[in-house]
Amino acid sequence: MLMVVFGAGASYDSVPHRHPDSFTNLVHRPPLANELFADRPLFTEAINRFPACEPIIPLLRHRNEGDSVEQVLERLQDQARGHPERVRQLAAIRFYLHFMLWDCKQHWDAEAKRITNYRTLLDLIELARQE
Repeated sequence: MLMVVFGAGASYDSVPHRHPDSFTNLVHRPPLANELFADRPLFTEAINRFPACEPIIPLLRHRNEGDSVEQVLERLQDQARGHPERVRQLAAIRFYLHFMLWDCKQHWDAEAKRITNYRTLLDLIELARQE
């Protein structure tokens, strides 16, 4: 049995003709984890759809050096135990992430004209299965 696991880097680098090192202003490129809350128009639009998350966005954008997004979210989750508003803010973050990543993927697929490393991988897997 074959299992393939993808991380954020796979999406970030999924379009061979849009290599990250050669293009610096690709606003629809799927973000790496540390870019999930960046000040991009597409992301800001998604934040505006879920205003309950707005108070914690600066905490996620301007983290202490060495802190990952996951660490900040874990601290916020710990705070939610005694803070009902924090629960609502984190729920809004979940909706934001879902909406933003879906929208980002749609734009990225359109920009790539659906030519991605994923399609090549699936083709190679199918070829290997037939051998």
